Amino acid sequence: MLDYQRIVDDVRSLLCVQGADAMDFLRAAAADYSVACDEVNERLHRCGALLRQGLRSEAIHLAEIEPNLLDTTALLDFPERQQWVEMATRCGMAAPTPLLTDVAAQLNEAYGLEQPLMASLRQHRLLALARGPLTMRIGVLRSLAEMDPQSPVWQEDLRLFEQERQKQLAREVELAAVRRDATALASLDAELSSPEWRNAPPLELACAASEAATRLRYVTVQSQFDELANALDAARRQFKLIDGRAARDEWNRLITTSGWQPQEAISQRAAAAFGWLNEQDEADRRRQQCAAAIEALATAVDHGQSLAELRNRRRQVTKLGRVPPELEEQYRGRVAVLERSARRRRLLIIAGVTVGLIAAVLLIGALAVRHNREQQVAAAVEALPRLLQNKQYEQAQAIAKDLPPRVAKDPRVREWTGYLQQAIKREDARRAEFTQKLGDSKHWLGRVDKSLDAEPGQTVLDRLHDELNHSRDDIEEAAKLARTDEDRRAVADARQFAGQVNDKWQQRLDRAFETHYDDLDRRLTEIERDTHSVSTQVAARLSELNRRLTLWEGSSDHVSVALQGRAATLRERFAALERRVKELSRQEEDERQVTAAVGDVPAYAKTLRAFADRHPSTDTRRELKRAAEESLSWQAVVEWNKLAGKVNGGGLLRLSPTAALELTSLADTVAENFSGCPESARVAELTPYLKAVAQRNNEGERIDTPLKKLFDAPLVKDVWLVETGDGKRYYAREEPVAGRQFQYVVTFEGKTRGSSLTPAQWAGATIARASQVAVAEKIRPILASLNDENWEKSFCQMISFVVADQSMDPILKAHLLQ
Repeated sequence: MLDYQRIVDDVRSLLCVQGADAMDFLRAAAADYSVACDEVNERLHRCGALLRQGLRSEAIHLAEIEPNLLDTTALLDFPERQQWVEMATRCGMAAPTPLLTDVAAQLNEAYGLEQPLMASLRQHRLLALARGPLTMRIGVLRSLAEMDPQSPVWQEDLRLFEQERQKQLAREVELAAVRRDATALASLDAELSSPEWRNAPPLELACAASEAATRLRYVTVQSQFDELANALDAARRQFKLIDGRAARDEWNRLITTSGWQPQEAISQRAAAAFGWLNEQDEADRRRQQCAAAIEALATAVDHGQSLAELRNRRRQVTKLGRVPPELEEQYRGRVAVLERSARRRRLLIIAGVTVGLIAAVLLIGALAVRHNREQQVAAAVEALPRLLQNKQYEQAQAIAKDLPPRVAKDPRVREWTGYLQQAIKREDARRAEFTQKLGDSKHWLGRVDKSLDAEPGQTVLDRLHDELNHSRDDIEEAAKLARTDEDRRAVADARQFAGQVNDKWQQRLDRAFETHYDDLDRRLTEIERDTHSVSTQVAARLSELNRRLTLWEGSSDHVSVALQGRAATLRERFAALERRVKELSRQEEDERQVTAAVGDVPAYAKTLRAFADRHPSTDTRRELKRAAEESLSWQAVVEWNKLAGKVNGGGLLRLSPTAALELTSLADTVAENFSGCPESARVAELTPYLKAVAQRNNEGERIDTPLKKLFDAPLVKDVWLVETGDGKRYYAREEPVAGRQFQYVVTFEGKTRGSSLTPAQWAGATIARASQVAVAEKIRPILASLNDENWEKSFCQMISFVVADQSMDPILKAHLLQ
């Protein structure tokens, strides 16, 4: 083993030595130092390779083998090292290899990362040796993966452990469902819905546990509803109103806590009891209203209200029920007193003068008593409003209690003592309502806190949010009712507890949100990486993912601000993927159109260009455009083959004018496209024949149609010729009679004129059918059988008939030949 300290000491000492005598020592020290650097670099290289593989513990273990690698590296990297390298270079010796200080820095950093992991690593090894349960080992691995995110080892181990645990969970869920173990199912559901999974359990497994737990809870809740329905029915039959109301309150509480309604059959069983309870509630309400009206009547009787007020109060009582006999007697007595008082008042007016004289005598004595009483009344009237305004009800009650009877009965004092009693009642009501609101809020918060300890799912979290809102509303209502410092402290404590529960709920909600986010992100990534499925398959997967994403977005309203952007991010990725799928669908449809156009060159070229324009990002866009540009050559070949097929197939013998016109255009195009081809001469020879056939139609009408009309015309079909001795000719439509006047045709349109032949002209005149009539009789059958196949032969035959007739009028013959 090299003595690194000695080597470094020799090197540093030789830096100060000069002269030729020191060269041998210099070379030996340089050789030793280079070997030391190479050996240390070799160890550093091996450690660096381990670190790059994520094997940090192995790299540290290798570095700690004696001598310690970091210590040795620091020793060889002494401050004067650069001077030594320059000196070795000047003396013609090889410079030592540079130390891998960057690897040493990484190794030093690895020491810093490994130190916090020591406790967890010991626990991990201990659990492995003891074959501890998977849940504990997974927890330790998650802690290691969280503290050491750069190491892939923990992630890989955690993936394998979680997969094995998920297999166990599948068996445990099935067993718990068979045993109907609600506690076990709730625990398994909480574990499966935990956001701590690095590799989310299969959705089917999580749903199976959740659904099994939900079904079991549902059966339990319905059983409780069934028991409550029995209790309600028993209370109704036994007329136990208190028991019935208690069962009804428990029924409503169960609906609120569970979130489920009772089954229809159970609800129908309890309907009669609920109707009976509602009737009793209505009867109680009427009794309370009646009692209040009776109390108001009694108060009016006791306080000496007016006769009209007493009668009004009694009418209100009789509307709601019956006036108690004792009160009725008091009422009648009071009414009688008031009526007598009214009569006496009239008598007193008469006796007023007499009494006034007596009162004048007594007035002096009464003034002193009244003055004292007025002072007491003034003091009470001054103190009571102030105490009422300051809400010092106890002090006000003490003052009212100590007042003399005559002062207390003073209307001014009685008015304020009445206000005091009303204020005390209001304060009692406020205190009761304040206590109720605060108690309700604590009840809601306690339930929410207990539910959160069970790691609830998303549905329960949404319901717990509503209960949190109920508790906050109750706290705010209590805050409005708070009057004393003690009340305000109670409200502050309730708000603090509500904040703690809300934070706890927020943490559970965020974890559930992140779990769903990871699952949706994984599914979206799988679809994004899918390059083999067709658009319909991807669209179906996108539809399912959109349903899940929509449900998840609906549950993301209340997550932390830091997480709210994730939903928008996933939706943007989903929208981009949806656009990509639509583009893929359009591309597949365009590809089908291209395939369908095969065989039709113009249509095929058109679809190729449209495909390249609509999908500019496709890899084959340039080749598609090039193929479309070459379509003219394809078309030219197709046109040549089409023309060749017509010519070689014998179709020219029965060629119609319309088809000949099309072939003429085709022949011109072929001749132009293949002008350099030797065969194009044959196409040029064919063109005049095609044009001739095409000219058998004149502006859409066959040229034999006018001929048929001509040979059916009266001047050709059936006409008589009168030729006089002096050589003149007359054509008549009807056979003339010699020596008589007749109508002869003077124009080709058939206009006639009467003849005026002299006897000399009639002498030697001949009357016979015109020669064109015989020619027309020969030509009409030929025209009737004329077609494209016998066209030339038929026309030659008709022309020969016209030419052969030597007796036909020359002008008519020329006209027929034209």
